[in-house]
Amino acid sequence: MAYFARGGKSFILVKRVKERDLLLFGGDQGPEVVDKGCSAACVLRACGPAPLFAALRPILEAHFLRPAP
Repeated sequence: MAYFARGGKSFILVKRVKERDLLLFGGDQGPEVVDKGCSAACVLRACGPAPLFAALRPILEAHFLRPAP
């Protein structure tokens, strides 16, 4: 939360063992995740690491791997 509060990009990744899925929350959602747990609205839900990275790839490419002007 402190890193996010100072303008840094941060995320909270939660692995739910019983459901075997991964939930990705934005860094600004810390208090909501504490209050609501995994029922808080997540940014992304995936059934494992490979689908998580596949879903994140276009986002990362658009924001971090843009060609230099």
